[in-house]
Amino acid sequence: MSILLNPSDLDERIHKGMAMSPAEFVLWTLTRICDPDPSPCGLDFSNLCVVMKSLPSTAHTYVRLIADSPDDACFCLLVGVVENWIRDMAERFPKTSAGVPNAQLDFERAKEMKMRAFIADFMKEYNSTGLPPADISSITFGRLGAFLHLALFMAWSDVICDNKKPPIDFPVDCLVGKYALPVIYYVAGWTLYSASKASMVAVDNRPLFFRFAARHTIDECVAKRMNLPTSLVERRKRRASVYCTREYFDFICVIESIYLANLTLKMMLAYNDGDIVAKIKLGILSHNDTRDRFSCLLGSDNEDDNQQLLVYITERYANMRGTYFVKHLKGNSGDQIQKLASCQATRTKVAHAVVYAKTTVESDGDTFIHDNTPECQALWETATECIFELADTSDGSNNE
Repeated sequence: MSILLNPSDLDERIHKGMAMSPAEFVLWTLTRICDPDPSPCGLDFSNLCVVMKSLPSTAHTYVRLIADSPDDACFCLLVGVVENWIRDMAERFPKTSAGVPNAQLDFERAKEMKMRAFIADFMKEYNSTGLPPADISSITFGRLGAFLHLALFMAWSDVICDNKKPPIDFPVDCLVGKYALPVIYYVAGWTLYSASKASMVAVDNRPLFFRFAARHTIDECVAKRMNLPTSLVERRKRRASVYCTREYFDFICVIESIYLANLTLKMMLAYNDGDIVAKIKLGILSHNDTRDRFSCLLGSDNEDDNQQLLVYITERYANMRGTYFVKHLKGNSGDQIQKLASCQATRTKVAHAVVYAKTTVESDGDTFIHDNTPECQALWETATECIFELADTSDGSNNE
């Protein structure tokens, strides 16, 4: 698929995506920097704003002065920076998803070159601006300019990637397909094995974990009589290979169904500022129905104990789930998703990929491999090897 839009059309679309003019955006961003809670601009931006604490308090005051002076030279320089990013992205925007990496590289190079020019122009305003003299050294003034440039880019990236995040979906029905069942059963048993050791848990709390693991561990014969999908556990025959009860397996299938319902292209685009697997995990821990279902497995009304165990199991499962999420992404057909998978950690790449995906997602939809197909079978076989490797590494069972 190709995009038949010229740079001026793309420039207009990016402007509309910001929902405000560059000057309004700069003012909005500077206000967020001065705000004690800058979270509306995204997690990366919030973390970056902590850097302000390393600068003299006068630097913080100076940012407020710039925000209150839209005609000042420093404010105008920041507006020009945003306008350059929009123009550069529109000019370098790829016509197909295959061009995303090169477009990202070209944009990044241009951004770095213009950042040096911006810092030089910003330094010229040191004590020559229309604002009261900055009561900071020239070196600190330069650091402030670099900080504002980076903070502005993070906020801009977050805005054009659309920060409207849909809620985590909790499906009613089980979504685990037939090829996935043995893998999920193996992972369920592995989480119980981990709980039975509880090596990272405080000594006083370990009996709780030991009792829970014992309560939901069964022997091989019982598991087979219950027609549980034990093939991978039988295949491994290792210390960490545990046969779990039907009730516990059903609960883990609920957890896996939540991941399957949310590991979609739509959610990847919406949660481009962080780890989608972690977002799902946090959603599970705060979901009342899921917590109540887990409490039934313990047979206890002690909410502290229930939550402590749920956090542990969910953490272990999320760590394991993340290993084959990457395989799930890279195993899908379509360059669009592969590019998104490869660029999750780089904000500029995400910006290009998200804008590209927004242009094509209406026709492509969620193009992940459908369940119960040969492609899906091959994908889960690959995931199996990742899980075995992580299980061995985590539990030190390589030589057993």
